[in-house]
This record gives sequence, C-alpha cells and structure tokens, in this order.
Amino acid sequence: MIRTGTFLLALLLQHGCARSECAQPAFDRAECRVAAEAELATITTADGVRAWFAEPAGSPDEAIAAGLMDPSPDGGVDVRLGGLGGFRLVFESDEATTLPVRLENVDPRIDPLPGELERDGLVRQLAVSLAEGRTELVGALPDAVC
Repeated sequence: MIRTGTFLLALLLQHGCARSECAQPAFDRAECRVAAEAELATITTADGVRAWFAEPAGSPDEAIAAGLMDPSPDGGVDVRLGGLGGFRLVFESDEATTLPVRLENVDPRIDPLPGELERDGLVRQLAVSLAEGRTELVGALPDAVC
C-alpha cells in the first residue's frame, strides 16, 4: 500500500503540472507573471458575459494584460485600468443585455463613454448595453493630446 502511494505521488510530482514553478504565488519568473497577468485581465461573469482588454489600435481578438477585472456584487464587472490613456474593452455575450461596469483609473481627458452614469475623479460608473455577440468599449484621448 505504501509503495502504491509513493508511486502515485512520484507520478503526480513528475507530470502534475507542466509549469510547476508557476503553481506557487512567488512569480519571479517572467513567463509566470505573464500567465498570471493574462488570467487577471480576462473575466466571465455569472451570466456568461466574457470580457477582456484589447489593444486600442490592435485586434479585438487578442487579449492583453492591461489591467485587472473582477466580478462585482451587482453581477457586473469592476475594471481597473493599468494606466492612464486610451483603452479598449471587449465584451462577448450570447444575448442582448445591460452590464454594470465600474471603471477605475480612467484618464480624465477621455470623453464621456457610452452608458456612462456617473463620474467621480478617475472612476466611472457605466451601464453598458451589450448586443448579442461582441460589443467594444473604447476610451480614446482627444486628438489634441497625441
């Protein structure tokens, strides 16, 4: 019995995780940090809405680590942008719905966003109307800034 347990343990340790160094929270390896950042930059809500960051001028298909996303108690999404400036959020939904979104660290030079309900410093509260399929929320700086 002990030999069988030892064998199974050895087998699990040998093949249990392709990146065992990434299984611990000490992310001193670059590839582990990138994996963790990508995971935190994408979310699926309880209602099945998927959300991710994309390059403002790039493809909306490619998720990037440009901030953090968490589910909010009201069924929406809390988003903290990684820095001031332009951003692009992509939402994918199976049906048309309205999603509560709280954006933090929004550049004050960005014009009001679609569905914006309230603005308090760098924080904006939104009710984003999602169509079936993909909906993008883009915050762009005025042309005079760039």
